[in-house]
Amino acid sequence: MNRPLNGCLTILSIQEKTEVDKFFPPTLKAHERQSEAVENIRLAFHEGKRFFVLEGPTGFGKSAVAKAALNICQNGFITSPINTLVNQYAQDEHLELTEVRGQSTYSCRAFNNADCEKANDLFQDHNAKCKDYVPARDNFWAAQHSVTNVHFLCYAPPPDAAVFPRGLLVVDEAHNLENILIKMGRRAVTPKQIRDIGARPFDFQIAEKQLFNRQNRDQAAEWLKYFESAITYALKDFPDGKAKRDYESLRQGINLTLNCGDWIAWKEKANLMITPMSAVRAAKRLFRCADRVLFMSATIGNVQLFLQNLGIKEKDAAIYKAPCNFKAENRKIIYRNLGSMSKKIGQPGLAGMLEECSRILRERPEERGLIHCHSRELQQIVIQHLRREFFDRILTHHAGNDRDAGVARLRNSRNGVLCAVAMTEGLDLRDDEARFCIFAKVPWPDANDPYIAERRLRSQEWYKNTTAMAIVQGSGRVVRNEIDYADTFIFDSSFRMLLPLFPKWWKEALQIIT
Repeated sequence: MNRPLNGCLTILSIQEKTEVDKFFPPTLKAHERQSEAVENIRLAFHEGKRFFVLEGPTGFGKSAVAKAALNICQNGFITSPINTLVNQYAQDEHLELTEVRGQSTYSCRAFNNADCEKANDLFQDHNAKCKDYVPARDNFWAAQHSVTNVHFLCYAPPPDAAVFPRGLLVVDEAHNLENILIKMGRRAVTPKQIRDIGARPFDFQIAEKQLFNRQNRDQAAEWLKYFESAITYALKDFPDGKAKRDYESLRQGINLTLNCGDWIAWKEKANLMITPMSAVRAAKRLFRCADRVLFMSATIGNVQLFLQNLGIKEKDAAIYKAPCNFKAENRKIIYRNLGSMSKKIGQPGLAGMLEECSRILRERPEERGLIHCHSRELQQIVIQHLRREFFDRILTHHAGNDRDAGVARLRNSRNGVLCAVAMTEGLDLRDDEARFCIFAKVPWPDANDPYIAERRLRSQEWYKNTTAMAIVQGSGRVVRNEIDYADTFIFDSSFRMLLPLFPKWWKEALQIIT
């Protein structure tokens, strides 16, 4: 049996029955499925499992389960690949979690409200006088129950007084964990960066076509090791500030990629691009912070593939899949095959999809809605088509901070329809905030990206599983509680090949119109 959880021997001693409800936040009442999930978690950890996978559809109440699991293990972290969810956890008064964010997100009251990152660069006494980031960081490490993002847990060094390692790490929206860990190592090395460091340039003549073969990758590895050392040497003379942090981040990414055991490189314009193909070592680095790990998501998809991609043996994990408490008629998934949206064959389904969008908006003149556009190009096509008839009812957003502003415009509108990109996760549109959503295209990962192309070549199963999870997540943005209701529409013919991959509870709401 694996070593027991730190400090949990009295809680996890052998007994016939445990009243798990006492571990839930006192201000919340656990429903039957939540209690069942927590009892499964408790028993699995007691029996020596290090990992637990919890699939809990929207409305299951995963955050309360996470808090109960932390109470069982006495101390722990909650983390999420999505910063908006980290904020939601921190602001939930029932959970009593201590949060820390990136240093640049804090305004330092001790230094004229400059962000704490800049204040730290400019003033040597920032750490001593800071009233914002530094206290939040110290409180985060000292608290028994804390919440932050994945990057902070991977790379922020715990101080000597930290509660570390802890009994439990909870990873919410865990289906996206592998992708986040991979992105931590993905980097573009530009000619300007090479010149600024004073390093010899990379010889792109060794590249064979777009992706490097194994022999050429070995040559690229030699140069990257040299460049990593060159950065280390050059940074001795760099003043503290953003430029120095950027190069430290570049060095960090190069190191992560070179040490992941499986990576690729390619030429993109004049840049050398690198990315890990495996998240196993990065995951191991993350998991070092706790004795046990609880993964939570509305759907993990293929659980065996999920575990494998994080380097976890099936025998070390237990699984609990909760049913959906929302009535199927309140969350209808309506599929009508209007043709393919593949650009390779000219998107024969485009005209039909656009006309169906218009019809839905005509029939729902007083309702707000969401259209998942998948790409900026498709977003513009949908907007231009719909604005001819619906004018300023059609809302949009740009990248960065305008994402949240776009959602605010939707919420503040009478009957707005937001044409969104990259909003299949981390979005909470409750009740009248959205009564329908439309997938303008099945959200297949972009196979023009060399990393995606290589993953697809190695595993078509991974490619399909990733897409099916995005659809489940995207449809869940508009039905958020048991009395909420909204319809989801899909018209892309490629949806059919994904049907076997969807969870049972999701397919219960599926209606296929011929």
